[in-house]
Amino acid sequence: MTVNPINDTLSLLRNALDSGQGSKYKRLADAMEKQIRSGRLEAGSKLPPHRILADRLGVTTGTVSRAYAELEYLGLVIARVGDGTFVLHRELAHKRDGGFRNATEETAGHLDMSRNMHIPGQETAFLARSLMQLAGEPQ
Repeated sequence: MTVNPINDTLSLLRNALDSGQGSKYKRLADAMEKQIRSGRLEAGSKLPPHRILADRLGVTTGTVSRAYAELEYLGLVIARVGDGTFVLHRELAHKRDGGFRNATEETAGHLDMSRNMHIPGQETAFLARSLMQLAGEPQ
């Protein structure tokens, strides 16, 4: 797992930042997504640290951070504090990562409501009145 594969794609990332529409982080994330999906950035490859990539591309570290976060949301990379950001390789995922679901994964046939919390304050009374009102209205 090396950082070297990103060196080959720096010109493509620069072109994506220079041409295109939308925010810089989104253009960067889209370009990296294409590289990952095409296999140019292989599964298990370590992406460069935020500061290094930002310096090489001439953008802020915030732009790179948001692009990496977008890729993580899509389920294409995984970030570990102190370890770096890697192109997702299912066999390399730790057990602690198994409980999280990415937006691209299929949802289960049921809803997990185990983390739901009660509604504090007057909202519960308002909700109860609204439901009673709805239940009493004819269709």
